[in-house]
Amino acid sequence: MNIIQWLESKHPHLAEELKLLDRATDGALFGEPNHTLSYNIAKAAQGSNLAARRLCHLLTVLSPNHCANALAAESTTNWKEATEEVG
Repeated sequence: MNIIQWLESKHPHLAEELKLLDRATDGALFGEPNHTLSYNIAKAAQGSNLAARRLCHLLTVLSPNHCANALAAESTTNWKEATEEVG
C-alpha cells in the first residue's frame, strides 16, 4: 500500500481536502485548475521538460507510476464528462 492509498483508506476527508488544495495550487500557479499538479507535470514530462521528468520520478516515491496514473485517471474523467455532455 502506498502513501496515497493509505491516506485515502484511513483519512478520506483529508485526502479529498488535499486534492482540492492540489487543484487550487495548480490554478494559482497558472496551470489548468481542472487538473491536478500531477497531471500537468505528467503532460510536461511527455514532452522535453527535464524538470517535469525528474518530478515524475520523485512522485513515484508516493505511489508507483504516479504520473502515468494521473494521466490515465484524469483523461478518463474528462472523456466521461465530455460524453455525458454530448449525449
